[in-house]
Amino acid sequence: MRCWRHHSGANRDVIFAATLDELERTKTLVVFEDLHWADEATLDLLKYLGRRIRSTRTMLAVTIETKKLVRGIRCGIVIGELSRASTHRMTLAPLSAPAVAQAGQTSG
Repeated sequence: MRCWRHHSGANRDVIFAATLDELERTKTLVVFEDLHWADEATLDLLKYLGRRIRSTRTMLAVTIETKKLVRGIRCGIVIGELSRASTHRMTLAPLSAPAVAQAGQTSG
């Protein structure tokens, strides 16, 4: 999928519709990582896609550090508005120190 930047000057509605059009063409995984740091445009795109995802063969994967969310923050509201019928939520335990060390090792 093509990447876009908000400062490209394109109309947001055009960008969102083009993104959905692209997702309707092929199986795709879209990842929104560290959503707790997301700007308004990113949250709006997630909300837009979340409402229309059933028309695609796309999976949205969203990661959030819930301890960084402030109660009532827009990110939490957007996540709460996603369709429960097509949403699966998972809570992951933090990695242990040995797991972090192992992940940090490079193969040589």
